Amino acid sequence: MELRSRLSFLGAFQLDRVLWIAPCLWYLAAACAAGIVCTLGRRRHGYRFALAPMTVLAALTAVWTLYSGDFKTNMQKLRNPDYGMLSYRDYYALGVMEQAREFLDTYSQKNAEEYRVVSLGIDPAAALYHGFCCLDGYSNNYSLEYKKKFREIIAPELDRNDYLKQYFDNWGNRCYLFSSECPGYYTIEKNGFSFQDYRIDAKALYELGGRYLLSAAYIQNAEEQGLLLLNETPFETPDSYYRIFIYEVVPGN
Repeated sequence: MELRSRLSFLGAFQLDRVLWIAPCLWYLAAACAAGIVCTLGRRRHGYRFALAPMTVLAALTAVWTLYSGDFKTNMQKLRNPDYGMLSYRDYYALGVMEQAREFLDTYSQKNAEEYRVVSLGIDPAAALYHGFCCLDGYSNNYSLEYKKKFREIIAPELDRNDYLKQYFDNWGNRCYLFSSECPGYYTIEKNGFSFQDYRIDAKALYELGGRYLLSAAYIQNAEEQGLLLLNETPFETPDSYYRIFIYEVVPGN
């Protein structure tokens, strides 16, 4: 991190953003090489001579794609449901987020489109998928003004962890509720973990329109932070990745 900060704008450059085109370049190079071999061969079996290495290359590429891509992890997940990778069902909290929405629609006497939520320890895409209006999310295109307003909400946690502060201030695609107790973890599995001392600016969250916080873990000091727990028993299913606690934002309570 220190080295990248000394490189100015070059420190923000990520080579893997352009390396996705590398396979195309390799195939182009292989095709050019095959063409040269065929031209230089000038004999009946020239094309067959070039076809052999091309076939081997294609086979190796196929094996590598299956091994390193999503196919391998998907097959492992199907073979072993306890495999660590999240399934789509887990990621979108199917069977759990529906319970949360039904509860909030009844509690607030409003539709989900009429109030705003944020997620803690749950990727905001899950709430968005189920029709919630989210103040948070993963985006590469939102205004600097909004970034600054959202930063006020998470400032107490950013001030406790330099990594999170640098990450949000210098990058900011993840407009998330960060936690210094589990930096770098954007999804929290139901495993007994709880937030011991989570800090948030509830007033800033309320002023931005946030009324409810969906948390994947219990927040022990919630009331001190202006958060009121609405469900003592978390929403979950026997095989769900998440359990969800719902907190109402009540600044000054």
